[in-house]
Amino acid sequence: MVFKYHTSRTAPGPAIEGFLSSAPECDCDDLSRAVGLMHRLHSRFVYEKGVTGPETTAEEAMAVGRGVCQDYAQIMLSLLRCSGIPCRYVVGFTVGEGESHAWVEVLHEGTWYGLDPTGDTFVGPRHIKVSHGRDYDDCRINRGVFFGAHPVSQRVHANVSPVNDQEVSS
Repeated sequence: MVFKYHTSRTAPGPAIEGFLSSAPECDCDDLSRAVGLMHRLHSRFVYEKGVTGPETTAEEAMAVGRGVCQDYAQIMLSLLRCSGIPCRYVVGFTVGEGESHAWVEVLHEGTWYGLDPTGDTFVGPRHIKVSHGRDYDDCRINRGVFFGAHPVSQRVHANVSPVNDQEVSS
């Protein structure tokens, strides 16, 4: 199963190994262990834009201690894979947000459960999944090639709202 093995983006180093070794022991099932790691990561990692970039690995982000949803998700993948828990990276949107969002899914007893370490919550109806894969590289939604005489940049923004403008509960 490819979702049990590290990629170059999720390979652990001293920062991730140190975080994991200082986590309390859990005599529990994989999903409960994953939720415990999510809570711990959320409480110790700081959301901050502009500190990391698309090429930042889980280990680099953990060493800095700050980053965005992509970093939370990739660190979470690394922690879960170190624990032998099958998991995958997910990219999509959340209702009310305009930018893409990343979270993880954990395989437990044949079912994939979505965990959002950035928000420290289970994935629910406010999360809209676009794709999943081993890590960020499998799920880039802003991919493409442009050749021209002038430098360009691309910014993706989406307005996401519930069907019929009904409120979606968290």
